[in-house]
Amino acid sequence: MRSDARNILQNEERASAETRKAALRVLIMAALPEELRPFMRKTGSWRRGSSTAGTVYTRQSSDMEFVLAETGMGVGGLWSALNDALRRGPVDCIVSTGFAGSIVDGHAVGRTLLCDRFTLWRPEVAEGESGSTTKYVVAPSPELLALCASKEIDGAHVLTTSGCHPKAFLRERFGGSPSLVDMESAFVAAMAAELGIPFLCLRSVSDALGDEIDFDPTAISDSGGRISIAKVLLAVMGRPALAVSFYKAWRRSSKAGDALAEALSAILGLPSGELRRALQGSVPSAKG
Repeated sequence: MRSDARNILQNEERASAETRKAALRVLIMAALPEELRPFMRKTGSWRRGSSTAGTVYTRQSSDMEFVLAETGMGVGGLWSALNDALRRGPVDCIVSTGFAGSIVDGHAVGRTLLCDRFTLWRPEVAEGESGSTTKYVVAPSPELLALCASKEIDGAHVLTTSGCHPKAFLRERFGGSPSLVDMESAFVAAMAAELGIPFLCLRSVSDALGDEIDFDPTAISDSGGRISIAKVLLAVMGRPALAVSFYKAWRRSSKAGDALAEALSAILGLPSGELRRALQGSVPSAKG
């Protein structure tokens, strides 16, 4: 899939500069529909479609196009969503957004952060071996930093890994930095770095440090990384106490989704020229 993206991107680079400037095209990727619905309600009508990656939505104006893809949790649907978007035209920016857990004090539920440092941890790779931990950084533009400061959106370092790990273990393993944990952000940063595409990552806290997740999200997900209602019901039948955990998680996610919608709207709602300047120079780079 990576080679597909490279080939598609090379073909797109042959397009004229005038064609590429005609419309700013932004790909927004989120794992779950709950992460996207408040933003979609806030920003007006979206046209639903489908792709090899799953459900997609588009919204267009005379000088901008937004493509919103539900990818499922984890890395599985990310490359498919990007390849599909590139087949339809050039992508000027990739946005990774959604929920994250806090692994430090001070990040309350609903706090939204601009992620500019990324650690990709693959626990299946032995410690010290190549690929066990990879880091990426993004240098946000002064325009973007000023806008985020006006909205009280601070910078953050996010840890991306598979599965669900106890927060105390992650704090000990990584020494208090990073401050957030999720399953997608660093994977998308790696994709953007590989293809040389500007990258924006916004995450809203859905579980604070004291909100330990006592269930495995992958156990209630289908093969595409999307929450399965049938699996949720089966989990509750097997362990009734999970009903309370799921309800609390839903309440926290609702608050995080509303806050995320505000932040996304403030940035992606900029006029196309201002948005281009805000995203300038934001291609991720690998950090040794």
